[in-house]
Amino acid sequence: MTDKKAIHLKALQDFTDVFGNKRSAGEVWLVTNQDCQMYIPSVNETQTKTITSITLSNREWIKVTNPFKNGKLMRGHSEIRFGEVTFFQHPGE
Repeated sequence: MTDKKAIHLKALQDFTDVFGNKRSAGEVWLVTNQDCQMYIPSVNETQTKTITSITLSNREWIKVTNPFKNGKLMRGHSEIRFGEVTFFQHPGE
């Protein structure tokens, strides 16, 4: 993982991940280099996708549907992100 690449992981069964978070079977989440420099999935999880970061300049904006806020996916909502910002898309956004 780098500043430009991150991964989406999916739980194959209920377990507690290396960060101490309880994961339910089928749950998908994001792991970035801010979480750890290198990540090797355990037998309870699988990597579903490698994603690249989205970078906006001061003249660009993006509409994000189903944004990830306060640790939850806000289904049916949307938000506008603008300005100089770099972020990773969470699963479901």
